[in-house]
Amino acid sequence: MVLLALSFKITHAQMIFYNNYNLNNKNQIILLSNNELGTNTLPVNILKKYFNNDSLSSTDKQFIKADTLLSPSIGFESQYGFCYLYRPDSILHKANPFQFILSADQNSVFSLVATRDLALNLLNGNSSYVQSEQKIKLSPSGFQQLKYQRIGFGVHRNFIKDSSNIQVYVKANFINVQKYNEAQLSSSYLKFEDTTYDASGEVHLRYNKALNSNAYFGSAGKGFSIDAGVTYKTYNSCITASITNVGRIFMKGVKNLMVDTSFFFTGYQVDMNRLMNDSSYQITADSLFNVAKHTQYKRLNTASPYTIRLNSQNRFFKGKILSVVDVSFKNLKSFTPRIAIAEYYQINNSFNAGLYFASGGFTKWQYGLAANYEDKHYLLRIQLQNPHSIFTKKSLAIAGVFASIGYSFN
Repeated sequence: MVLLALSFKITHAQMIFYNNYNLNNKNQIILLSNNELGTNTLPVNILKKYFNNDSLSSTDKQFIKADTLLSPSIGFESQYGFCYLYRPDSILHKANPFQFILSADQNSVFSLVATRDLALNLLNGNSSYVQSEQKIKLSPSGFQQLKYQRIGFGVHRNFIKDSSNIQVYVKANFINVQKYNEAQLSSSYLKFEDTTYDASGEVHLRYNKALNSNAYFGSAGKGFSIDAGVTYKTYNSCITASITNVGRIFMKGVKNLMVDTSFFFTGYQVDMNRLMNDSSYQITADSLFNVAKHTQYKRLNTASPYTIRLNSQNRFFKGKILSVVDVSFKNLKSFTPRIAIAEYYQINNSFNAGLYFASGGFTKWQYGLAANYEDKHYLLRIQLQNPHSIFTKKSLAIAGVFASIGYSFN
């Protein structure tokens, strides 16, 4: 997600809600909702057709054929939750320098990377590859799907020295994994022979699926993660480095499929005479597709989806213009390092708004509009990513809505 700071008083990334510190109040409650869907190949209107079970037009297919990307990808992230910040006056009758953080959130992640050959084959069918020397490259295709909840507790401290200060925070999270699916192809290809049914190739596939419960808070595994960051702030500038959700998740009952084979497939073999006269006869197919013998159940542990970010801010023209450079990285298959540049205008002491442009992430290019309001008690932030994608049929290949609302009191 492109997460940019909108307020100079709140010096970290916009939508990392547990960093929206209000140091002047004893209590602060923040609600948030962050959603982003993007692809480096398909425009959003084609994704809408897929989710609505609509057919693709020839124009849609030509758009994809014209793209020169070697690794088409799709990414999705969704997060919603709340955070409670509390700063007691004293601890053991001593002045309290700490602010305590309690948070809970629901998260969904989907990340897929395919090959250009595979995407065109799915669009056009096998006929275009018959009697062709060209191999359909299947690797390095793969995907990951994860749904999980987090409960976190942490502390924040503000160190003040002369005209500058340093803000440090750390938060530990307990993770409940609700759903997990993951697959990866390596050194795999497909080649069609004389017909669209005769094919040869190599398949090296790893597939894992956690045996989850369908209940809303069903558990397929447990885990832990850490959020941490530091901000150095002067009168008109600040720089922040942070990590979010760095940790491990552990699952006991995971269905594991491993396929490492070369094959020649000639379709199904049917003896019509036996099929009509022998009730015990079963249709047989190539053994490659008998996945039962490749399946086992085992334990699995893997890294949680994390974000590493560096954010720099500077104010100009008597504080009216806020310039932001934000660099972020996520360990998702379809996410490339994203660099965003933003300019915001301070309309008054409580309200500012701006525009940003970014390269990388779930797609190649994107822009966004953002606004931020904060006074003594209320906090409101909203960010629209490629806002025209929501309202138009033909659009760039990403859309996102990020929002948070907070209330502070003594």
